[in-house]
Amino acid sequence: MSADDSSIEETIALVARAQHDDVEARELLFARYLPRVRRIAAVRLGRTSLQLFEVDDLVQESMVDALRGLQSFRLDSDGRFCNWLARIVENRIRKQLRFVAARKRGGGQVQRFADADDSVHDSALQGAEPTPSMKLRGVEAEQRVEEALLDMPDRSRDLLVQRLFAEMSYDEIAAEMDLASPDSARALFSKALRELGQRMKSEG
Repeated sequence: MSADDSSIEETIALVARAQHDDVEARELLFARYLPRVRRIAAVRLGRTSLQLFEVDDLVQESMVDALRGLQSFRLDSDGRFCNWLARIVENRIRKQLRFVAARKRGGGQVQRFADADDSVHDSALQGAEPTPSMKLRGVEAEQRVEEALLDMPDRSRDLLVQRLFAEMSYDEIAAEMDLASPDSARALFSKALRELGQRMKSEG
């Protein structure tokens, strides 16, 4: 069994437990997928991960709902599963942001999403932490990548997100984006990656 097969087998087992309200299984799934899902949803919404913090509780609620209603998805790949979770999160955030905008236009009071209780997220990410300086460098590097991605054409950005963040295979990307073959996906990814590097160099 390959590493990818082992990973998805573990995920399938964790999802089955999470659907029966196993808190530990849900926390493990959050630790495994939440950072990647957050970054994917943020970039697709035209934001960085830090800018998405305002709705981070909604990101987590969407993941919980997705895990509970997983029967409609064929869970056969770690990358496809991560991408699917991100789509659900992205769609729910879009709806909520439209609702908030309508409330603001109507003069209603809107609660800040991040003020909600975040106990699931906190418990999921407990454990060994990097030093503050390491975390700062990592956040700064990630934000530079995300900001560069936001300026790229939609198709190139989505291809990079699927490969770099969701960690989908070229076969999966080709199927997702209706490309001729995995080789086409690989070539387009290489081209998009070079463009991303050039954008980051020019911004640096």
